[in-house]
Amino acid sequence: MYHVFYRNLFARLRSPDQAAYITLLSSSVVVVWYPLSMSKTVWRLLRWSTGLEQDWAEYAASKGEELYLRNLSESVTSASPSLSLSLSISRAHSDLGASPSQ
Repeated sequence: MYHVFYRNLFARLRSPDQAAYITLLSSSVVVVWYPLSMSKTVWRLLRWSTGLEQDWAEYAASKGEELYLRNLSESVTSASPSLSLSLSISRAHSDLGASPSQ
């Protein structure tokens, strides 16, 4: 789901400055929010305020998995246009080298 959102967000940008701002904001979330959200203090606060039922080990593992999947989807989104272009160029080169009888 995050991959689709991120891809659509970048597809609607109108300038390189907007891409830079989105990337900066996204990086700030990773650098600031994720370490805070992975702390025992936030875990205790969530248990107290929302009734979170996960123990510390489960909570830490789920936050780690969440960060991994988020970064993976960003990487796939960033690599997709390059990979697509690379495959298109590769197909074009192979088509140019093919003989007319094929």
